[in-house]
Amino acid sequence: MRGDILGIFTKNLLLQDKKGLLFLIVCHEDKAVDVKTLHRHIGASGHLGFASPDQMRGVLRLEPGALTPLALLNDEDGLVTVVVEASLMDAEQVNFHPLINTESIGLQPADLFNFIASFGREAVISDLGSAAGDAVVQ
Repeated sequence: MRGDILGIFTKNLLLQDKKGLLFLIVCHEDKAVDVKTLHRHIGASGHLGFASPDQMRGVLRLEPGALTPLALLNDEDGLVTVVVEASLMDAEQVNFHPLINTESIGLQPADLFNFIASFGREAVISDLGSAAGDAVVQ
């Protein structure tokens, strides 16, 4: 089934910096993300750690495993900054979970950014740095 779906599948990570700010990282599913150095590439304050499942449920009203940039519609207080891997901008289609992890939906990158803008937000576009060390998420 998955082989029939066009486009790039994404990995989505909800991270928190030392000030408690939340960042939703959207990247290629095979991208190795170095969470030890990522803060330097996305404007976060200090090192990043993973947000708790309770934070994900409270802010985005999602269960772990279903994280998606489409969950911005549940972020009523604007607490989450979306960071998109720069290489996704060239994709014909990027695929996400539509708030449930048993399905996938594809959008053109421009449509994703229009969706984010519809909430008065701007996504950060970043190369996410290079992967190194043992804090790499694969």
